[in-house]
Amino acid sequence: CVTVPVKQSFPVLPTELNKSCEPLLLLDSGNPVTLSKLMNIVAINYRSSHDCAIKLSAILEWYSEQKKIFEDNNK
Repeated sequence: CVTVPVKQSFPVLPTELNKSCEPLLLLDSGNPVTLSKLMNIVAINYRSSHDCAIKLSAILEWYSEQKKIFEDNNK
């Protein structure tokens, strides 16, 4: 009887979670900005920031779950 060691590798992060956050929009410093344009950019950046925070939370949750499963299987 031969014992063959089995090496488990940590799972790969799902591709939908493996993307960088979108860069925030900047104001054009060379031109005057209307209040409506400023508020539009703020609203877009606010939404983008929240989307990124949600994605980061999902990544951290996925990682914690996978790490626990991996460690439980390697005891």
